Amino acid sequence: MTKTLPILPKELCIHELFTAQALRTPDAVALVFGEQEMTYRQVDQRANQLAHYLIEQGVSVESLVAISLHRSFEMFIGILGIQKAGAAYVPIDPAMPAERFAFIFSDTQIRICLTQSSLKNKFATHPKINVIHLDQWQTISTFPITTPDVAVTPNNLIYTIYTSGSTGQPKGVQVEHRSVRNLIQAQINYVQHPIKRFLYAYSFAFDGAVLLIYWTLLDGGTLVIASENLEKDISKMAAFINHQQISHLLTFPSLYNLLLSEVQ
Repeated sequence: MTKTLPILPKELCIHELFTAQALRTPDAVALVFGEQEMTYRQVDQRANQLAHYLIEQGVSVESLVAISLHRSFEMFIGILGIQKAGAAYVPIDPAMPAERFAFIFSDTQIRICLTQSSLKNKFATHPKINVIHLDQWQTISTFPITTPDVAVTPNNLIYTIYTSGSTGQPKGVQVEHRSVRNLIQAQINYVQHPIKRFLYAYSFAFDGAVLLIYWTLLDGGTLVIASENLEKDISKMAAFINHQQISHLLTFPSLYNLLLSEVQ
């Protein structure tokens, strides 16, 4: 019997596809971090609140909004909220040097950055940036949980990710919603079985993270967020994978070999 694979509608943006999944499986667990969980409904509603707040701050279609956070629920709520406001997100790894922050802010002329209070010193020298701390949710929580009415299409930008700069000046690579949709559809067609629990242990400023995030969340799976630097301790990582019943992990062959050695 041939399995019917899910088809992601071409006319929808990535955040709209996530909302559609949240409507299908509202009580399914979307995110796990530590001992806490968030359902698809909760993530979608919080992203809607953030989107309404960002629109009030002047964000519009194809605005660029920076986001710089440690691994957390807010990381994923942030990137979805930016999309729901019609904007494109620019992920900046908090571990990046101050010079990289300054370069990206200058190159993009960004005026809003989503972050967390523990990183406030990173922005002390950038007074023109409106810094929004997503771990201080009181104001944002007063906004509607319904999806904002924004005229964004699959041809609009979803993100701008900067290259490492290892071969010269870093360059911002701009990608549209339709391209990410095609990437995820191709992955679904290739793997041909749904994701249950995907281990997320990556920098979201790495372009490969785009596939992992949306492949999981648009396929109804659970993203299990690893604590910072878990991947540097193979014993702890192997134990974590077992405890969390991880079904999917994407990493380097050398790390696969180390993990397999640990569990044998």
